[in-house]
Amino acid sequence: MASRVLLDEHGRGQPASRTRPYGDEGSPRYEDRVARGKVYVLAANAIENATLLMASGAANSSGMVGRNLMDHPLILTWA
Repeated sequence: MASRVLLDEHGRGQPASRTRPYGDEGSPRYEDRVARGKVYVLAANAIENATLLMASGAANSSGMVGRNLMDHPLILTWA
């Protein structure tokens, strides 16, 4: 599980992110690690991507990260 994107002194993403791998399923114990790579793709979902960006202090110079998120509740019924 990614917990934050590491930033350099200019606020740009470094080729690393902090992760928290859990030892056992259902266990609250984890160990902080750093995953390194050349490219990042944030592909969690709209809410989790915004949470990750805000936790990292990234991409929020306008203060608009997560502010215009709209959910579209939908009720489907079949007969």
